[in-house]
Amino acid sequence: MKRDWFALFDELKQVGQFSSDARLAEHLGVTRAQISAWRNGKSDLGTIVKLRILNELGRDDLQSALASLLSDLEAPVGTRGVPKRPASKASRRKP
Repeated sequence: MKRDWFALFDELKQVGQFSSDARLAEHLGVTRAQISAWRNGKSDLGTIVKLRILNELGRDDLQSALASLLSDLEAPVGTRGVPKRPASKASRRKP
């Protein structure tokens, strides 16, 4: 599903009663210049900022996606589709 990040950003700006892009940028942990570059098509918001926007808006799809990622990460190595790496030579040496 393609998201309209401009609409979501503006929705959060309105819902959160941020008076400017600069105020919301500060809240999201980015600079006003980063938001300006994004609005002008010179850069992307980045995954972390997009996740923060969805989280701030309370989107359920974000919570379920994160829950599935976390449950996968808590599985022991080798059981989540990632093969175990052999120990490095340094860790195999006896003290």
